[in-house]
Amino acid sequence: FLVLNPFSDAENDYENGVPTEFEEGEIGRKPDDGCYHLHYVVDGRLVMVSVLDILGDVMSSVYCFYDKELSDTLNLGKLSVVKEVEMCKEWGIGWYYLGFYIESCGKMRYKGEYGRSYVRWKGGWLEFNEEGKKKMKDNESEFWEGEDAPINPSTLSSIANDIPIKLSTSEDTVRLSHLNPRGREIVRPILEEFVEKVGEDIVAECVVKL
Repeated sequence: FLVLNPFSDAENDYENGVPTEFEEGEIGRKPDDGCYHLHYVVDGRLVMVSVLDILGDVMSSVYCFYDKELSDTLNLGKLSVVKEVEMCKEWGIGWYYLGFYIESCGKMRYKGEYGRSYVRWKGGWLEFNEEGKKKMKDNESEFWEGEDAPINPSTLSSIANDIPIKLSTSEDTVRLSHLNPRGREIVRPILEEFVEKVGEDIVAECVVKL
């Protein structure tokens, strides 16, 4: 997932002012929409790679990997976030997405240390501060909004039935009804959770690969 992407296979045109290397203090102009690997080099040594998706007004921090030895003293992961936020400001990108937040996962809790930030929760956007965290823990239901309200079980089941599925053993797509009873028992909860997470409109454009 760090290499394959849904964007054009055409090579980026670096002759139009987008530098292949950023010198210290240099940002350059906003590149075209696409997937990028941002290399951090110190004294000729590659110390970190940040994988970014840029699409319109959004930058998504997909993944970051770095030299563990240096990171113990330099906090390279946090440095990448600060640098990417700086790039967003310089390029006029309105939103910076850090991905899933999992409170119980130590490697993901760092995402809650940056603000002002928001988390997608129960169909709405909740400011991720101490009050927001408390509301999440208390499981209050006031944040269901408009079209993002929870899908009733019968509708959820119907949507799941229509999702195209591509199995690793075949190039053809199938539907839930094509699976044997045991297969349906295993796959249905996965599809229904997928519908709940991303919403009916997006699901209609998706093929689920299993």
